[in-house]
This record gives sequence, C-alpha cells and structure tokens, in this order.
Amino acid sequence: DGTLQSTPPGVINTNGAVTIGGVLDLGNGTLQTPSLNVIGSGVLKGKGTINGNVVLGGMFKPGASPGVVNINGNYTQTGTLEVELGGTTPGTGYDQIVVSGTANLGGTLNVVQFGNFISPPGATFQVVRAGTINGTFANTNVPLIFSGLNASYTSQFVELGSATITTASTLTQVDPAIIKQDKELVATIKKLLGSDPVEEALNPASSEKKSNTPNCN
Repeated sequence: DGTLQSTPPGVINTNGAVTIGGVLDLGNGTLQTPSLNVIGSGVLKGKGTINGNVVLGGMFKPGASPGVVNINGNYTQTGTLEVELGGTTPGTGYDQIVVSGTANLGGTLNVVQFGNFISPPGATFQVVRAGTINGTFANTNVPLIFSGLNASYTSQFVELGSATITTASTLTQVDPAIIKQDKELVATIKKLLGSDPVEEALNPASSEKKSNTPNCN
C-alpha cells in the first residue's frame, strides 16, 4: 500500500502478477509483469512501458505532465483514467495510452486542463489507442474550459474533439437553384426597401450611418 517508483528510469521485473493498492510510479521506466492489477484506491501514474496485461480498478494518471504509457498486452478498465490536455501533440502536449492488444473500456474518463491550455478549433486528442477497442467509458467528465469536447470511438482509438462545424466547403453542396431563388428574393426586398437587408444585418453601424445622412433633395 506504499509507493513503488522506478528511479532512475530502469526495468522492474516480477515473476508473478502485481497488485497495487497504493501508488505505482513508472518514472519513465519499464515494468515487466504477467499482469498488473490496480485495485481500490490504488494509483498508477508516470510514463513508460508496461510489458503485461493491465487491469485497472483504481486510478490511472498516465504521463509526467503529460506523457505516454505503452502497454504491451491487454488493458481492462473499470476504474478511472485521468488525462491532461496541455497541447495538441501526444506525449508532449497531452496524455495518451497505447495498447498493443485489446482495450476493454468502462469506468470513467476524467479530462484535466494542464497549464493554461485552451483547445484550438478543430483540434483532436487520441487519448487511447489500441489494437482493438471494446466498449466505451461509462462516464466522461470534461471541465468547463473544454466543454465543447466530446469523446468519439473507433475500433482502434478514443478521440476527444469538437462537434462538427459547418464550413464554406460544405455550403458549396447546396442546390444552385435554391441559391438563385434566395438571391432573387434578396434583390426583390432590396428594391422594395431601398436597402440591402443582408448588409444591414451584418453591418448595423453602416445602416445607422445611412439613416442619419441628411436628405439634400
């Protein structure tokens, strides 16, 4: 129930399964074990490599603010995975776990801001990569600063990203006949009102300036 840490980074070899109810800090080292079980209030943290299967019932905080943990085996989660977002590059900008085998997901994903990072529009974060992804996190907790981020799942990764935003490229798919009708409608309104309603909506200051211009006729 104490703390086991690889300092300086090295290799920890075990002949049997390891059960952690305290803290295991990989310290950018390597853990060689048939199976690692993190139970109860146990915490697995740090970056490095685990050669063996991991069963997470406790807390997993990958990275050294931030960093990557490679698991050469299978990963099964019923506990909590906490990832920090502090940039857009895995390992140096945000936490990531890479599983060579199958990642059986459940439990909770907690997202934490690192530093003063604010996610730029369109940014994505592959927080879990695996040979195969099974299941989803039962709960995903995202702080207010990242409230636009949602978790999406494929067969090989879990990605945090923003909702799709309509761009100019998608507008080109609109039926040209509809665009022509809209232009004709705007032209008709402009003729009746003596002004452009679209321009006034986009530039209210310009519209106000025109309305205050004295009529010299």
